[in-house]
Amino acid sequence: MTAAPTAEVFFRYTALPAEIRNAIMHHALVPGDVYPSCPKDSIAPPSSSSRKLLLLRAVFRRPPPAPFRPKVGGGGGGVDHHGAATTTTKRPGFHLLTTCKQAYRDGRYMFYTLNTFHLPAGSARDAEVWLEHLRPDQRSLIKRAGLTLSLADLTPAVLAEMEKKWLWDIPTGRDRRHEERMVFEVAYLLCWRFWQDKIRALQRQQWPGLEEVVVANARGEVVAVFTGEAFRALGVEEERGVLDSAREVVRTELEGLVGEVGWKGARRWFLARGKGAGG
Repeated sequence: MTAAPTAEVFFRYTALPAEIRNAIMHHALVPGDVYPSCPKDSIAPPSSSSRKLLLLRAVFRRPPPAPFRPKVGGGGGGVDHHGAATTTTKRPGFHLLTTCKQAYRDGRYMFYTLNTFHLPAGSARDAEVWLEHLRPDQRSLIKRAGLTLSLADLTPAVLAEMEKKWLWDIPTGRDRRHEERMVFEVAYLLCWRFWQDKIRALQRQQWPGLEEVVVANARGEVVAVFTGEAFRALGVEEERGVLDSAREVVRTELEGLVGEVGWKGARRWFLARGKGAGG
């Protein structure tokens, strides 16, 4: 028969020195870059785990509208149309927040203040919906925001809007001239209809504690870094430079994809990617 565990086996979190508590929470809750899962990636809280239910109620809302999936591996913001994985993700150690009130306060503060929170791929409305799910107390703690301008923003919903409003008159056969025009138009629309709108959406948000905004392109390269005030007061020429730089990377990436499989094949791939993600 197994002997009962002795008192020495257990320890109180609050009995640890502050520097050790901070090191534990930093390791578990500060991956650096935090990406919100899109609604199609949302995971319903398991009814069998009261601890996870407690966590989801405390950190988000119930049901959890915008769970986070921190990026812990390499890879840029682009898409790999050959199907190879470009990033590694895992969920943070949120279970530590249920240890005690002190652990919840420590971990919650570190999670929101020390990570960079990236807007989800898609339209400006997709970003606004996610941002609206953040409570004022959560948003007030966030100091860094990230915005990646890439082909990942060409979600099935964005593609459908493009085709309905702007691309409906372009033939979609394997005519090279039509394919070149499609590549140009899609890259242009992403840049000046969707990315610009996402910048505007982020500028409109009430983030009193926002200190830094990092803008990256499809290769994961940082295009620009702004202070919170500078981003909100972004000038026309500076904005144009950021958008044009990101558009060139996406245009090259899209040209490569269309050159391999044609526009119809590329379109099927974008739609299949959306279904494969659950949406």
